[in-house]
Amino acid sequence: MLYCQALQAKLVEVETSEENSYLRLHLFDIGRQSSVDFWMGMTDLVAEGHWRWMSTQSNATFMDWYPGEPNNGNDEDCATFGINYSWHWNDVDCTAKMNYICEKSIKEEVSVIG
Repeated sequence: MLYCQALQAKLVEVETSEENSYLRLHLFDIGRQSSVDFWMGMTDLVAEGHWRWMSTQSNATFMDWYPGEPNNGNDEDCATFGINYSWHWNDVDCTAKMNYICEKSIKEEVSVIG
């Protein structure tokens, strides 16, 4: 998360089925070569079972949990996705070492010609 903040970005927030499918498609080759999971910017640390996006604290409305997840095993309050759960989501201990994807909004200035 600190690396993403240094880039003025945030951990990826998968807010739609389309975004989830896009990430799954583009990360499949990476994960196929090794056992790779990625952090996403979602947590239920504030209130157990109430998953929120870290950057805004807004409720996560789209979710794609692996069957039986989230299970809060061993106090798991952060979300990941990756090959280990068939690219569905899993809750894990927030101190675990994982790969991550940063998401950054780009604000473009558009010039009108004419």
